[in-house]
Amino acid sequence: MHAHGDLPAFPAQPLQIVPLDNPVGLKPGEKFRVRLLLEGKPLEGKQITLDYAGLPELVSEKTNANGEAEVMLRNAGVNILAVSHAIPLEGNVAADKKGLTATLTFIAEPHVHE
Repeated sequence: MHAHGDLPAFPAQPLQIVPLDNPVGLKPGEKFRVRLLLEGKPLEGKQITLDYAGLPELVSEKTNANGEAEVMLRNAGVNILAVSHAIPLEGNVAADKKGLTATLTFIAEPHVHE
């Protein structure tokens, strides 16, 4: 992500966390908005893990009907948001569900070109 300006386009994934606000330059404890998408459509009612590597039990409020949630920045450096979702499978003898996990990893500190 870039410290200034618009966020880059994110390639489509089956399950993805897309930032709606640029978190680069925020300080720990400040909030920004994300959207959770499943096959490109908003996914409602999911909690997003706010610090996957350091404190995985810390989660956001559930996403709303637009798949949106406000999340808190945890770290001044590396941040890893995560979410998991299970899709029921019918008529599959090998499995009853397919599990998806998505992460959004970024460094909150603005990069300074020297």
